[in-house]
Amino acid sequence: VVNIGGGMLVGTEAPQDLVITYGGHLNIEGDLIIKGDLILNNGATLEFIGDDNSIRVDGEVIVDEGSFVSGTFEDVSEKF
Repeated sequence: VVNIGGGMLVGTEAPQDLVITYGGHLNIEGDLIIKGDLILNNGATLEFIGDDNSIRVDGEVIVDEGSFVSGTFEDVSEKF
């Protein structure tokens, strides 16, 4: 379980992927920017807490069956 308040940037100069594996749980309250792909493997959870959240993914969004995305967020890149 990882809890982020404020914002999180994955990949600065070169694209990097964010992979959440089985049993992994990322809670975010704020903004999430991913310069690569977002990959949620089976059994992974991405949860947005509160109402003022956003996510931008420059690569692909891959959500395996059995993974969960919950909460309120603005999909800046329109990939969800």
